[in-house]
Amino acid sequence: MRATARAVGVRPSGLQYFIDGGKPHAGTLRRLEDWYLRNVDEDRDASAGDTERVALGILVRALPVHRRDEAIRRSLEFYRGLYASLGTTPPAWLAPPEDEG
Repeated sequence: MRATARAVGVRPSGLQYFIDGGKPHAGTLRRLEDWYLRNVDEDRDASAGDTERVALGILVRALPVHRRDEAIRRSLEFYRGLYASLGTTPPAWLAPPEDEG
């Protein structure tokens, strides 16, 4: 636990709290997200979209909490349009949810 916490840049107690299902402090969460993005396996199933969702969440974290979902929705719309305008098939994680489609 200590080695992992050191690698992430957080205290072992903060990491344990997160692992146990607690909501970490903003600084701890930011370090966990940043660590995840630096260490994600590039060969994993890219259709899962987990990394992309984390990245979008990080990009909008300076916005007020009540505006973040809208910002992410608008970002996804932008990227869908970008792929379409370039005549390229977007990755699966950009597919609109069933209720949007």
